[in-house]
Amino acid sequence: GVGIVIMQMVGSAIESEDLPREQRLVIYEYFGTFTKTQITMFETMFANWVKPCRCLMTIQEYYGVVFIAYRCVLGFAILRVITAVFIQETNSVVEKDAEVRSIRKNKANKHNLLELDNLFKELDTNGDGYLTWEEFTMLTGSEEIKMLAEQLDIKTVDLEHMFHTIDRKST
Repeated sequence: GVGIVIMQMVGSAIESEDLPREQRLVIYEYFGTFTKTQITMFETMFANWVKPCRCLMTIQEYYGVVFIAYRCVLGFAILRVITAVFIQETNSVVEKDAEVRSIRKNKANKHNLLELDNLFKELDTNGDGYLTWEEFTMLTGSEEIKMLAEQLDIKTVDLEHMFHTIDRKST
């Protein structure tokens, strides 16, 4: 695109006898062929734009202004693309992280509910499907109940309150 236009613009300057030979050779090194022009334009993207710009300004000063405008537009476009990719990747990682946390929490909850169900079955010593206060208090001092309560973020001192709250709701 722009490199080809610049190559066409400077073609007559390279062939002109109005400029010194050394100057024409420098212009040729930057913009004399399609390949040299493409390499110069590639270098321009990665901060090596001053020398080619000054080279163009030896032909016409406004060529330098056009070249700087191209560099600014290109620089801002690349910066915006990089920023967009960075934001997209960040959002993707955050989304996956939240999803993984949710999956882990659900898995832990299912495991805890299974453990709680097994524990209540074990506490139901008479096998009637109901847990009496007497059955509940027999094992409240056990390490198994204390560990399960900790996993469920329940303080063991709140177990009696929890039992009575659940008991009221079931009657």
